[in-house]
Amino acid sequence: MESRDLETLKSYAVRVRKLTVKATEPVLTEEAVRALSMIRSNHDPALTPNLQRLRWEATHSNYVYLLPIFISRRLSRLSIPEQFTSELWSPNVPPLCPSLRSFSLNCSTHMEADIGFLDQWERLQFVTCGLLTPQSFKRISSCPALQSFTFTIPERGDAWVQTIGVDHSSFPQLRETSITCSSLDPTSTWLERLQPQLGSLQISMPSGVAEPGSVVYLFNILQRHPLSTLSLRSSNPRVQRRHLSMSVLHLLFSCPLLTQLSINVCSFGIDNDDLEALAKAFPKIEVLEIVSAPVNDPSRITLDGLLPLLKHCPNLATLKISIDASQVTKSIDRPGGGIRNTLITQLSLYSSPIRDVGLVALFLSDVLPNVRAIEETSASESWNMVATLLEVLTLARRQERKWCARLDSDPELG
Repeated sequence: MESRDLETLKSYAVRVRKLTVKATEPVLTEEAVRALSMIRSNHDPALTPNLQRLRWEATHSNYVYLLPIFISRRLSRLSIPEQFTSELWSPNVPPLCPSLRSFSLNCSTHMEADIGFLDQWERLQFVTCGLLTPQSFKRISSCPALQSFTFTIPERGDAWVQTIGVDHSSFPQLRETSITCSSLDPTSTWLERLQPQLGSLQISMPSGVAEPGSVVYLFNILQRHPLSTLSLRSSNPRVQRRHLSMSVLHLLFSCPLLTQLSINVCSFGIDNDDLEALAKAFPKIEVLEIVSAPVNDPSRITLDGLLPLLKHCPNLATLKISIDASQVTKSIDRPGGGIRNTLITQLSLYSSPIRDVGLVALFLSDVLPNVRAIEETSASESWNMVATLLEVLTLARRQERKWCARLDSDPELG
């Protein structure tokens, strides 16, 4: 590379603030890579001295040694492939970007990654990775500023949790964690060792099997934490849910700050009274997604049972639940008695029986006037008809309210 070409490259590189490096063809030759690598020899500054965000996706062996030339002291976010963690230069990266606040490891295998150098970043607040060696986990647990941690617990989680050496002094500032695991017990054991300070816990279970005893164990531990978000979910559409009593959910009633409760790995026996109790326990709730009946059994929550929920939870914007809409109370008054939620725009339902489409649509148009779509897991045509009727009824109610407002301002129109 000619010196003139290098100066031109640097003049453009100094402007770069965000950079994504992808694997493209043709791959740079070894000669080109060596030439670029020399840019940072003799303690020269980075090629991109003002770079703040770097996402490295190229995994070809020719690109391995290029990463350090782009790392600047202003870098705050770094994302690299897991293949790079085994390179000899990896421990030398932290001194090049001492202000790093966010680190992500793009994992594509089920191998444990060794990233024990992370504790060298004193300002590191966010870490996203996959499987880690026990030694790496121990090092990360001592990061003084770490607030958010996303990781995976290996299949043999019980043995793993005994080797990580975590105690109450670990993760001193941790507030959010997202965990992928096949069993809840290792997760609970790890959480039990932490200080009661978590505000957000999101657990993903690919298998979707959550044993009742494990759920109880987890919820007992979570009572001590000031949770605002709890998500316990599986993306497996064929998940075999265990059915639990409402008393298990009662364990979470000591978490009044909850704004999100999303659980689909098990079902709970909930009726109208239980739903009202839940609404009073979580008045700040914004997202509520729970399976309120076992498979093949009708829900014990009726349409009228939704009213206390909407009344006591004014911030509710996302609702996924199972209801029994086969019985609807007929009345010449407004179905909701004045209770309305205008934040929910899509109603999501687990399998929910329905009989009178018109009455159901009339009820929902009054209490959920902004619902534009209904998603029901059994793909019932009846619920599709309700969604169609809602559009017409909602328009009619708007026209009625507009006309009443005009009458109030000009009585002669009447």
